[in-house]
Amino acid sequence: MSANTKLGFAMAEERTNQQLSSEIRDLIRSLQIKLVSHLDGIENTAQQRLLRLYDVWRQVILRRTADTADGALSFFEQQRLVPACILTRSVVETTAVQYYVYKKLTLHTGKADHQSIHKLFMSAIFGRKDQEWRQSPIQVLTAIDHLDKQFPGFRSEYDRLCEYAHPNLGGGYGTYVRREGDNFVSYFGNNPQGLEMGPWGQMELSIALTVANEIDHQLCLLHPQLVSMAEQHVSNTPSK
Repeated sequence: MSANTKLGFAMAEERTNQQLSSEIRDLIRSLQIKLVSHLDGIENTAQQRLLRLYDVWRQVILRRTADTADGALSFFEQQRLVPACILTRSVVETTAVQYYVYKKLTLHTGKADHQSIHKLFMSAIFGRKDQEWRQSPIQVLTAIDHLDKQFPGFRSEYDRLCEYAHPNLGGGYGTYVRREGDNFVSYFGNNPQGLEMGPWGQMELSIALTVANEIDHQLCLLHPQLVSMAEQHVSNTPSK
């Protein structure tokens, strides 16, 4: 990957931490303005339940992305690299699942396969890793690999962010210790080496949020097709 690109995005110029923070804050706001506090009730029909699953899933994804990104930004601004990168990893995971659902939703909508759409949303909303739970979740690494095909570099950056989630070199000694000389004089702190936040995770947060905003835009463009498909192929007769 060349020096002026990251995750497939062209970097026109180097940005300061302050500039990145301002950019990230704007990207978070662009997600937050789409949040709602409630959804009105619906008729108990297969058609309306399917469309409600879309609305609920989209709101959950938007809220989780904005919430974790806001936390990550706060930690970056405090120079707390480990929690910032752990939350940035979560933003990347959420964006990957968002893209995976968008990709599958586009495919299933084109085929008028409403049963697969229902199954997709059930996994995205109610899935969890529990053998006694009947709904399996979307596999995060599968979603990451799908995102990486569209935006090359996401998987390698995700793997690097994962290092901060574990108490090894990246998430331990490499962050909290500064050593001087050959006699192992050691200084401790949250960022004793004075690492710049941009190249160590803040840039990945900005890019993930840019992608998340674009995917949501594409979802909004797809929504009328989903509604049309549901109106044509899914029963709107109330269940007894």
